[in-house]
Amino acid sequence: MSEWVRKAVIDRLNAVHMHVDAKEAIEGLSDEEAKMDPYEGGRSPKEFLYHIVFWQDFEYDMLRGTVHEVKKGSDWDVGSETWDGLVERFNIGLEGLLSIATNWDMDKEIKITETVSTRVGPALLGISQHTSYHLGQLVTTRKALGKWSKD
Repeated sequence: MSEWVRKAVIDRLNAVHMHVDAKEAIEGLSDEEAKMDPYEGGRSPKEFLYHIVFWQDFEYDMLRGTVHEVKKGSDWDVGSETWDGLVERFNIGLEGLLSIATNWDMDKEIKITETVSTRVGPALLGISQHTSYHLGQLVTTRKALGKWSKD
């Protein structure tokens, strides 16, 4: 895979020309504020970040050879996680994915099951798109709550 693809993946993970910087999107909330939901049946910033971190960790582990079984709905189950803990996990996970994007062969095949595989580059593009999508929801939720002042 050519170097422009590697650069594109790294840019996506770093939110270059995409959206607000991911670290900015999640900074400046208390745990109480992060639990707030702007409307009945919606999601809180904390739920969005938990979901992002869940799949970021899943993808990172998968790229490194461990595929976890996922129970339906467990990717939204915040449990006892704190906002600060999720922010820390997000930042650590992002650094891990950036390290893979920088140093690994983007064409390396990753076996998911006996019959399913992917490659490093497409897997990283997938998780960066997923993260971008849900960060947009998180920022929109913060705006609805009046907890966003970066515009």
